[in-house]
Amino acid sequence: MTKTSIRKALQRSAGGAEFVNIQQIKRCMGWGNDRTYETVKGLGFIRLGRTRQYDVDEVAAKIYEQTEVGA
Repeated sequence: MTKTSIRKALQRSAGGAEFVNIQQIKRCMGWGNDRTYETVKGLGFIRLGRTRQYDVDEVAAKIYEQTEVGA
């Protein structure tokens, strides 16, 4: 898994947009609320009504930081 592949998956989930919301991240990664909120904690966002839009590159970088390499 590379940062680029994560970014592409997030963009597909967001319909090709450069910004992604919590629901799109959860759907893409198959995560629950806790892990998703923990991942985006501390990231900048754009508020659109009640929705927070996060930059796809920043989210992909945070997800990539969580990857582990197995033996």
